[in-house]
Amino acid sequence: MKHIRYILVILIVWSLGVVNSCSLDLDIEEDPSGVGSSSGNSGSSETNSSGNSSSSSGISGSGSSSSGDPSGNSSSDGSSSPGGSSSGGSSSVSQSSSSVSGTVSSSSVAIIYGGDIFDTRDGKTYRTVVIGTQVWMAENLSFGGSGGNVGVCYGTDGILKIDGPDGTGTIDHRYTDEEILEYCTQYGRLYDWETVMASAASSDKVPSEVKGICPDGWHVPSDKEWEMLALYVGSEYCITAGCDPNNPDLTAMYAGTRLKAKNGWRANDYYGDGTDIRDGNGTDNFGFSALAGGFCFNCLNAQLHLQGEAYYRGTNEYGYWWTATEYRNQHNNDNSEAYRRRMKFNENTVSRETQKKTGHLSSVRCVMD
Repeated sequence: MKHIRYILVILIVWSLGVVNSCSLDLDIEEDPSGVGSSSGNSGSSETNSSGNSSSSSGISGSGSSSSGDPSGNSSSDGSSSPGGSSSGGSSSVSQSSSSVSGTVSSSSVAIIYGGDIFDTRDGKTYRTVVIGTQVWMAENLSFGGSGGNVGVCYGTDGILKIDGPDGTGTIDHRYTDEEILEYCTQYGRLYDWETVMASAASSDKVPSEVKGICPDGWHVPSDKEWEMLALYVGSEYCITAGCDPNNPDLTAMYAGTRLKAKNGWRANDYYGDGTDIRDGNGTDNFGFSALAGGFCFNCLNAQLHLQGEAYYRGTNEYGYWWTATEYRNQHNNDNSEAYRRRMKFNENTVSRETQKKTGHLSSVRCVMD
């Protein structure tokens, strides 16, 4: 009996070992959508504020780029290319979903949309998009404050200035209320830098940590954060196009076309004689959908408006976005200007330039903290 008991114990131990070894050899079928799987993905994953992760790197693709001057050195609004403050108020923002809500193919790059955010300050909803390690608003900010007195809609109390055939400016049009509302709905509001910052100090950090006029949980991007965006988009293009993805000057040249919306940018008469008309729209490979919302030059000054020296310009031609970073002229210690980024109908690039902090109005895109 004693021997029988020993034999039974050995058999039980042996059988348990077989079960354990079998469990280690089981194959786990991967989720074909890639959601919830931590293996088998070639790209790295990023985690958003809700703890959901989405693959955003390792994506390759190609896209066409519009022709034009890639230098980004020219400007018609008094800005330069470098070598009355009002608070945006408190805010409460509800994000309906911070997880990836779906992907849409554009060329061979998958657009990764984040969840919409609802700004309870004014009831507006914004689309968001994941680009690299950043989550951006996929449309311009349009917060106007409780009384609609923060920023302005394109055309408010202003004029449109159009270049004449000899290059001189002429006052052409004053905007109707219907036109102003239409512009505001499509392009968001325009702000001067001090309004955007809401009394915060300049920052070139990543992240900038400048909430400024943005909703809670979001911030005004620094110049470096804009650079990160341009380099990621341009480098991704270079990987498939055969250019050097580590060359910041080169990769930024390809970023504008891939960030611009597929519609809303006017065509480029390349030679000025109608013989070579080139499409000014972008390929919008990442869902950023940059639109040419224009700008206001010498705005917020009633006297200049009366003199015809303050004007709106640039819808369907120029898009300008403020950064949280001021520009300090080292020669005279002048810090009256700040950096902003520009896209243009006849350029491939995301250009970097400076503009006066006050009186000159541009758009804003916010980034998730």
